[in-house]
Amino acid sequence: MITGAPLLTFIRTLKEKKEYTFGRSQIIFMIERLFEKAGIAISDSLVANSESIRVELAKLGNTKKDIQILYNNINELHTDKPEQRKRILKEFELQEDYFLVVTTGLLIPRKNLHC
Repeated sequence: MITGAPLLTFIRTLKEKKEYTFGRSQIIFMIERLFEKAGIAISDSLVANSESIRVELAKLGNTKKDIQILYNNINELHTDKPEQRKRILKEFELQEDYFLVVTTGLLIPRKNLHC
């Protein structure tokens, strides 16, 4: 414990993915990696949001720490969906036949959200 209080680090993605590094300076990438590794090293507890991130985090940090998983979860709201759709179409001035996709995730190829 550096601060006298336990440090928990929540990792939702690792920036080594090509979507995050394209067009970035190699020196900036290396500095960010160094800070990531230092952050992992000084953390008392690590939490990832998926099994794949947990595995990557274990490799990156070369850590013996137990990495917990806290999955992303958004409970579906029980609303009047046709009425909500009308409100959204009107608010954003969209046509009635538009196809709507709502996500809290990234719109990148590996998320497979293309239509």
